This record gives sequence, structure tokens and C-alpha cells, in this order.
Amino acid sequence: MSDPNKKNKGAVEATARKIETGKQLGIGGGVHSRLTLDYPSVRRGVTPLGRGARVAARVTSPMRKGKAAVEMPVRKAQVGKHIGTGGVVHSRTTMDYSPVQRAVQPLGGGAGGAGAAAKFHDNGGPVLPNARVQLVFWGRSWGNTPAPTPSATQVGTALINMINSPYLSALSQYRSNIGQASLRGTTLFTNSNPPNSFTDQNVINMLIGLLNNGSLPNPLFETVLYMVIMPQGVASSNASFVGEHTFFSYNAQLPGLGIRIPVPVHFAWVTNNGTLDSVTTIASHELVESITDPEGSAILGNAGVCSQGGWCEIGDVCYTTGRLNGVAVQSYWSDIDGACIVPDGMVAGPVMGNPAMVQSRFGRKGNFELVVPLPANGLAHYWRNNDDPFLAWHGPYAFGARSGQYSAVTMIESNYGSPGNLEVVAIQGSNLIFFWRDSGPAFNWNGPFRIGSGVAGVPALIQSRFGHQGNFELAMPDSRAGIKFYWRNNDLASKPWSAPIMFGKSLGRVDAVSMIQSNYGNPGNLELMALASGNLYFFWRDSGPAFHWQGPFHIASGVSGDVALIQSRFGHKGNFEMVAPLANGLAHYWRNNDNPSMPWSPPIPFATGVGHVDSLTMIQSNFGSPGNLEVEARIGSRLALFWRDSGPALHWNGPIWTTR
Repeated sequence: MSDPNKKNKGAVEATARKIETGKQLGIGGGVHSRLTLDYPSVRRGVTPLGRGARVAARVTSPMRKGKAAVEMPVRKAQVGKHIGTGGVVHSRTTMDYSPVQRAVQPLGGGAGGAGAAAKFHDNGGPVLPNARVQLVFWGRSWGNTPAPTPSATQVGTALINMINSPYLSALSQYRSNIGQASLRGTTLFTNSNPPNSFTDQNVINMLIGLLNNGSLPNPLFETVLYMVIMPQGVASSNASFVGEHTFFSYNAQLPGLGIRIPVPVHFAWVTNNGTLDSVTTIASHELVESITDPEGSAILGNAGVCSQGGWCEIGDVCYTTGRLNGVAVQSYWSDIDGACIVPDGMVAGPVMGNPAMVQSRFGRKGNFELVVPLPANGLAHYWRNNDDPFLAWHGPYAFGARSGQYSAVTMIESNYGSPGNLEVVAIQGSNLIFFWRDSGPAFNWNGPFRIGSGVAGVPALIQSRFGHQGNFELAMPDSRAGIKFYWRNNDLASKPWSAPIMFGKSLGRVDAVSMIQSNYGNPGNLELMALASGNLYFFWRDSGPAFHWQGPFHIASGVSGDVALIQSRFGHKGNFEMVAPLANGLAHYWRNNDNPSMPWSPPIPFATGVGHVDSLTMIQSNFGSPGNLEVEARIGSRLALFWRDSGPALHWNGPIWTTR
């Protein structure tokens, strides 16, 4: 994974020296001189969008978005919001707050987490996917030597660090194609100062001049957010507004053709009280709202969510701040969390039972899909976007709540649908319950469907290579003694489940099982690890014609939680890899399948600093070569990820907390 800082570092550092008007700092850090032109204060060929405005019309309040929610840290101010076309301002007194506060703030004391009522909805208007931010520093002082505080370099570096944090990761809950941004470049406009008590029209005229003379990137060819940073001490004509985002229509020219095409220009302005924290806090607010609602017609609050009129956006109901990568940012509303959040890479909990994880065929890299029981009722689905440089988790998406509480779960991605449905079997009381989620576009969870009863503990589901479609094979502890095995004939239209087949009764009560299909036999033996009374026992079933379960074979003792077994891509044959909780931390075992005696290794402890681990799941991902081992573990009511590199160190890393 490349370091995004390397790409933009030159462009940001170059601003430390004095640059004359109209010189643009490119992405690669080169300085391109451009001749600036005088231009009239009245725009030519520019029409504000909304309500049929004429060429010379001012930007009226339906287009503008005052920022009542972006108070300066540790200050009291009168702030307001524009309402309707009349520009009415409703003032209120803001509260003092610390520059850094907790990352999650429930709104109005309402219950958050899975199943919380959505406060925002998608109106279908434009958003800014993969927004490219062009910083525009307006004012002579930005070119001074020594540089002002904060300097353009400091602001640009902070913006890069903000973008390179998980800050924007929760935006994709509102629309799947948003949540990423980059710094496009930096421009210093130093031949004039913005007027004190500047207006939106002043900002628009300045941007038009720079667009006309080529000092700013053409909005016809890329999704640009022009973010104007004011010099210290310059205020808006509405002194209660410290930041704003809006848009106007610009007749962009097709190079070499003399043809102009009207396009929306999305911009924001940020005032500056002389502290970097203030600038980045305001800029973060404008960034998330510009991405989710650049024209007041996309992600907006339901009736009554905001106290002001006009655009009700996800930053307008949140007042806390946090710090990511050393940068002060403002929180924004998350419908999924039911709270104001500063995304830190974690998602909402709590959880119970055991987690079940797969690497799916969704996304280019293949997302991680995770299902786990909720403490109240139902199950929660989380997914990690492995195409996102921050590997951000999303969720929880609750399902099955009406059918009650679940204690354990197992999951696969099948070959039904494209790229593949998620198939879940869960334990509810002593009943075996089936759910499935389609591959899209609905992504609906379907169920519950009862399969059987008289079961307990942690089950294991796979789709095997038996049959043309591939049968479902299911094992779980019996509620009294031994293990129950079912299979579903996926070649029949009715997809019937078999009657249960019992084995392993000599173990007595079994707590958990983990099962795979190996590359022994043809089409492959079933291999199962069972936990009973703190001991691990191995079973295997031949590929036919006998289909007989062999075992138990004692493997290990001193295990205190459920077990996970896979066949990895390490070794010529493919080793068996197993992870299980110990009294303190976790232990990794592996079986050398290239050795004719197939010996199991002694336990390799790791994660001893986290204390007791309750349950876990393991996969081999396509990160690294031949693939890292990835373990998701429940520790108390939280989930944490551990991973082991593919070598040569073969070192276990973590915990990386998944849920708060």
C-alpha cells in the first residue's frame, strides 16, 4: 500500500516559501507560473443555481449553508442559520467545549447502535465521490516571510493527515460511492486581501478569476472541492458564520474548442482565528458536508432533526470534536451508530456469542464479512471495506431481531447469486435457524428458517464439493452429548436438509466445533475439531463410499473457548492451522501436512496481554503471500482483530479493536 503522504508532501511543503499571485502548486510539488488577469467584480457568464436566478443575481440563501455547528473551540459565540430565501438568521448561544472530546456523542440522549431510527435520508441529489480538495489561500499574508501561524504548509499537511485517517470512513453509510478524498493541490492568491465582512459573492468572484486564468483546475474534468482558507482575523459579513459551503454555475471552457459548458463549482470557505485547531475543525465540518450534500439535495435531515431551517446536514447536529492523526476535527452524525462520531476505525457494539467471518468476493480485494449475535435480540452484520486504504469497518446492520436472542453463529459465502450469497446458521435456544442474504442489489437478509432442534454450542457450516452445486455440510454440538451432522442437497429444487447423523457421543457434552473440507480424498474429506471440557479432539470423515466419521483423536488441553480450524496455503499440501483461547490470550497450533506423520505443533501463545478471550473465528486472507492469518475475537462485549503475517517473521499482530 503506497503512502498517500508521499504523493502530496512536495506540494504542501512548497508553500513554505513566498509564492507570487497565481502560481499553482501541483500534485507533484512543481511550481507552475501563470499570468493573472484583472477581472471585473461582476461575474461574466456565471449563473447561480436555484430558483431561476439571473446572470447578475447574488447567491441567494437556498444555495448557501451557514455553519451554526462549527463554533470555534473554547469560545462563546452567537451563531445562526439562514432560513428560506429571505436570509432570516436565528441566533442562539453556543456552549463552551474542549478542543478534544469523546469520539461518540448520542444526540439528545437517544439510544444509538444497531436498529436506531435514521435521522437523515438520501434525497438523491449529487454528492462528491472521491472528492479532490484544492486549497486556495486568499490574502497577501499567506506569502509573507516568515509565514503566518498557521502557515499554508501546516494547513495543507493537516488536511492530508485528516484525509489519511478514518475520518471520512463512515460517510459511505449514506451512499456507497462516497467516503474518500484527496488533496488535489494548493494555490496561493496573494495579490489582494478578502474584504473584512466578505460575502459569498466576493469568494465566487475570486474563484472565477482564478478559473478563467487557469490557476485552478477545470471543474469540467474532475470532482473538485475548492476550499478557500481566509487570512487571520478576516470575518464573514455574517460574523456568526465561521465556515460555509455552497456552489455556483460556471461556464467551463473545453480546451482548444472555444466551447463553454455550464458546470457546478462546489466550494467552501473557512475563517481563521490564528490557530491550526480552529481551521481544521471548521474545514473538517465543511468537508464532510460538501461530500454528502454539495447542493442541498442529497443527504438531509428528517423533519425536526435540525432546529434551523435551510439545509439540515450531518454536521449540523454535532458539536463535539476529536483528534485523528494529530488533527482536530468535528464530529458528524452517524445513523448507524445513532450518535455523533469522530470515526476512529471502530464500529458500534456491544456483541455477545461467537463471531463468524469470511473474506467475500464483494469488492476488488474481497471484503471481510462478519456476523455476531447481539446482546438483546437478533444478529449483527459488519463488513470491512478492503478496497479502502483505511480498511474501515461498517455496521452493525441488525437482522433477525424479531425471532429473539441467539447464542452462536456460523457463516459462509455460497455460490448462489453473484458474487455469492451470505448464508448463516445460528443457534437460538436449542433450535437451529437459517438466514441468507442476497448478492444485491437489495442485500436483504432473509429468514429465519428453522432447520432442527436439540442443539447447543457453536456450529460449523461449509459448502462442500459434494454434488453438482455443492452441498451444505453442517455440524454442531448436540444439547446432550456428541455432535450432530446435517447436509443439504443443493442439487434438488427443494434443497432438503437431511436427518441428523450422530457421532462423538463418547466425548459427552461438546461446547463448540469447527469444520473444513480438506484436499485429502476426492472430492475432499471433512475435517472437524471439537472442544469438550477444555480439550480439543479431532475427527475426519472420508469422501466415500463409506462416509464414516473417524475419531476422536486428542490434540490439546487447557483450552477455554471455541476453536477455529482452516487448511492454509502454507506448505506443499497445505497445513492445518488452528487457533483457540487459553486462560490468558490465544494459542496457535499447526499441523505439518507435508510430514507423513502429520504432527501438530505445540501451542504458540500470542495476545497474552488482552486477558481472557471468549470466542473467535479465523480465515486466511489474500493479504500477503501466500496469505495472512486473520483472527476476529470477542473479548468481553467487544471485537478485536489479530493477524499473522505470511513470513518470514510469521508474527502475530494486534489487537486492533473492531468495536467500541
